[in-house]
Amino acid sequence: MSSPEQKIDVPEIREELTGEQSVGNSVTEARSTTPVLLKVERLRVDDDGNSSVYTSEDEGGSHDEHRTAEEPEFVAPDDELKNRIIKQVEFYFSDANILKDAFLLKHVRRNKQGFVSIKLITSFKKVKSLTKDYRVVAYSLRHSDKLEVNEEGRKVRRKDPLPDWDETTPSRSIVVVNLPMENPTIENVAEMFSKCGEVSLIRILRPGKSVPQDVKKHATKHPEIGTTTCAVVEFEKHEAAKTACETMNDSEIGDRACVLSYSLLRREETEKDKDADDSAGDDMTSYKKK
Repeated sequence: MSSPEQKIDVPEIREELTGEQSVGNSVTEARSTTPVLLKVERLRVDDDGNSSVYTSEDEGGSHDEHRTAEEPEFVAPDDELKNRIIKQVEFYFSDANILKDAFLLKHVRRNKQGFVSIKLITSFKKVKSLTKDYRVVAYSLRHSDKLEVNEEGRKVRRKDPLPDWDETTPSRSIVVVNLPMENPTIENVAEMFSKCGEVSLIRILRPGKSVPQDVKKHATKHPEIGTTTCAVVEFEKHEAAKTACETMNDSEIGDRACVLSYSLLRREETEKDKDADDSAGDDMTSYKKK
């Protein structure tokens, strides 16, 4: 036996949805207690392209500029911590380092005024080992003679313009392998080579780590770069680099150091020899005239 046909009354449906009592001859049935979802607001996701998460290729740090977590109470650093922060960040922005640090240089050039986020700087491992509070870094850098912090205390830049690229750098730099210490550091490598001449920059390259772009292009001639622990030492003068190579290349141990690139050095020496020949020729001509 088929079930009786159920009549649907439109006013009753309106009652269920609006809660209004219908008037007329319609039979009122028990309302369902189940809520009726009339409209669901779509969740809005802001994606304006301005959200930035920085990751330092060399330092391994990162930060989110839009993070809004409540910040702890600010505590000013003591003089020792302040000076260590200044020294480290000044090195990052120094003439010796800035043109070789592709990641940092990219951020410097991205801003028309050369400013870089202090939160980014704080995310670098060597700064983060000193403090994780970007406000401490900003406070410290306000006391720097070489760097300038903006009014908001969130960005920093060099006071001097960026230096021009020095194409003589490879001929003043040496690659050192088979270092005599198990875990070389900047300090003990500096101690080794300071007697050879004034050192501009020291970089320790370890296997499996990223190789700076200015060094990577010489990896074909120096296959140990990126595969073994080695040091790249840059001197102020070519003569110091040559002296360092001669000192390190002990016959009992084998070659342990060589100049990163001889091409420019040889060209300069050729030009010097040519100038010397021209000068000697001038002297000889003068002598014959006498």
